[in-house]
Amino acid sequence: MTLRRHGSFAIVTAALIVIDLASKAWAVQALDNGPIELPGPLDLQLSYNDGIAFGLFNRLPAVVLVAAGLLIAALLVGALLAGQAPMVPTSMVVAGAIANSIDRLESGSVVDLLHLGWWPTFNVADVYITTGATLLAVLTIWPTPATHANHSHDSRSGPARSIRHSLIHPFRDMREGGPSSERPGAQSRATERGCCTAPPAHCERSDRCEGAT
Repeated sequence: MTLRRHGSFAIVTAALIVIDLASKAWAVQALDNGPIELPGPLDLQLSYNDGIAFGLFNRLPAVVLVAAGLLIAALLVGALLAGQAPMVPTSMVVAGAIANSIDRLESGSVVDLLHLGWWPTFNVADVYITTGATLLAVLTIWPTPATHANHSHDSRSGPARSIRHSLIHPFRDMREGGPSSERPGAQSRATERGCCTAPPAHCERSDRCEGAT
C-alpha cells in the first residue's frame, strides 16, 4: 500500500468519523424536544443505545464493546496495509467502529437518530459498518475482474512459466545459431583445448573432451 493510499485512507476515514459525530451532536440538540418526521419511511428520533449496532449486546459493559470495536478496526487496518482488504469498505467499517467507540467513551452509550419504525433506531456510524461489511463480504465472494487477473498472473508464474520458458529458448537458440555447444565460440574454445570437435564416431576416445563448452 503506497504512501498516497495511506493518506487517502486516513482522510476518508477521518471525514466519515467527523460526519457521524457531527450528526450525533446535532441530534442531541435538535431532537431533544421530540422527533422530526420526514417524507418517506425514515424519521429522525433521538435515542441512546447501550449496545452495538441496532441495540445488539446491550447488556455488555461499555469497556468491552469499545475494546471489541477498536480491535476490529485494528485488524481491518492491518489487513488493508497487507493488501488483503479493499480501501473503501475497510474505511467505512473502521470509521463506524471508531466513531461509535468515541461516543461510547464520552457518555457510556451511543446516540441513535435514524428511525424506521419497524427497525431499531440507528445512527450514521451503523450505516457505515453495515454497508462496509456487506461490501467486504460481496467482494470476498465475488472478486472483481482485477482480482481475477492478479490470480491468473500468479498462477502463470509457476510451472506454466517454466514450460513457456523451455518452449521459447529453443527458438532463440536457433536464431542465434543453435545450442551453445554447436556455436562457433564453443567450437573455438574446444579447439584451443585440443578437443576433437567432429561427431563422436569420427573422434578417437582420447581426443574427446566431455562438456567442452
